[in-house]
Amino acid sequence: MRSMVAMVVVVALLSAGCLQGPGTPATTLHFKGTDLAASAVHPFTLTAADNSSFSLEGLRGKVVIVLFIWSYCPDVCPITSALTVRVLQLLGDAYPRDVAAISITLDPYRDTPQTLTAYQQARGLAWPHLSGNRTQLQPIWDDFDLYVELPQLNDTQIAAVRAATEASLAHGGFPEYNESSGTGEHPSDPDDWLNYTVDHTVATFLLDARLQKRVLWSGGQWPPEDVAADVGKLVALGP
Repeated sequence: MRSMVAMVVVVALLSAGCLQGPGTPATTLHFKGTDLAASAVHPFTLTAADNSSFSLEGLRGKVVIVLFIWSYCPDVCPITSALTVRVLQLLGDAYPRDVAAISITLDPYRDTPQTLTAYQQARGLAWPHLSGNRTQLQPIWDDFDLYVELPQLNDTQIAAVRAATEASLAHGGFPEYNESSGTGEHPSDPDDWLNYTVDHTVATFLLDARLQKRVLWSGGQWPPEDVAADVGKLVALGP
């Protein structure tokens, strides 16, 4: 009799959406971020900061936090990176067991593996930071429906940008974010393509264990507790 009563209670809770275990239908999940209705991400392979090849498919089975950054970003990129550190702390043992994070560059000219290694070390970021050329990255940006405005540079100009970046890192490092002003110390001359900026959509995505886009967090000031709650729901959903 008791087992029958317990079964009735569990069925009632599941019907109400109060229990969300593995295999819970997507319609019972209520996210704090924007629900993206489970659209698949096209497979891709990029280069990690340690020069190794990194495939998104290797993260199948884990919930994935996807950030889009550029290393010389003076404002939102360091903010979202720092907030993601807090999200991963809040997840406790679920990271890295059930959850992964990756950052994908929006600046293929500056952001070589060496530059991204320096960026990770300067900001204390442990997850993979991925780079590639513009031909590799554009389909990924398109897949995530990102607006990215970059100058069109030829090979000679790209080489000059990378040389200037190396020199800048040797003499001062990355732009420092100024919390009081909301901007970074980042000299920019609109007539000098060496000092270009990257205009882009500010978006952080949560992928489920099937590598489907499930949740969007727009902007750079989202609450890490809310993002961690959404990640937890996707972990509970299972593969």
